[in-house]
Amino acid sequence: MLLTRLRSSALILGALLLLPFALPVRAGVVAPGAVVEGKTLGEWSAEYWKWAFSFPVATNPLLDTTGEFAHLGDVGGPVFFVAAGGAGTVSREFTVPGDRFLFFPMFTVAFYVGPGDTLADAQQFVDGLFATTTELHASVDGVPIPDLFSRWEVSPVFSLTIPPDGLGAPGVYTEAYSGGFWIMLQPLPAGQHTLVFGGDNPAIGFTTETMAVVNVVPEPGSIGLMLLGGAGLLAARIRRLKRPE
Repeated sequence: MLLTRLRSSALILGALLLLPFALPVRAGVVAPGAVVEGKTLGEWSAEYWKWAFSFPVATNPLLDTTGEFAHLGDVGGPVFFVAAGGAGTVSREFTVPGDRFLFFPMFTVAFYVGPGDTLADAQQFVDGLFATTTELHASVDGVPIPDLFSRWEVSPVFSLTIPPDGLGAPGVYTEAYSGGFWIMLQPLPAGQHTLVFGGDNPAIGFTTETMAVVNVVPEPGSIGLMLLGGAGLLAARIRRLKRPE
């Protein structure tokens, strides 16, 4: 009788441990203009572009067509940069640690000031993107994210470095500016998730869509705590079963 009860308890425990991985959840979306880990979303957009311009073309995550270089979006902090694709549709699959926010643009542009340009030119071009973008879409596991046109963010003026064989003329540019429609997702639960995002701007003749299969893995410490909690539940159950009835 005791053995049967213990087996039942073990099966229940196994189900409880699997529960967080199996239940569908609605992704948490950070509000437009919010502050995440000390930076506004506009400031995070500047960090995204500094990151995106830092790679040579051969390994640049923006040009990745499979997800081979998507891991470079894990910049060692609380936010994982999910690179947008170029024109057309691109599909990628990659792994993300379970404690990372996910940050990505539906439609965005950056302009760095080179010889013959001015910061005012950059700001005028970028700000015009807001009025001429006609379509945006974004979903997590098939659930659309609402109010996408409210998610316009502009960066502060920032500096960036383009390496040899990078996206543009190599050098250090002290004035750059960006604007776009951005989404910051709260960390997703462990398991596989599908992100689809993109947009269309006929004025500049550009349509883009990224389909990302994201495998979220829990941090090792989280796994240990979850197993420890489960072991505690089983131990408590065993102690109750051993008591005289």
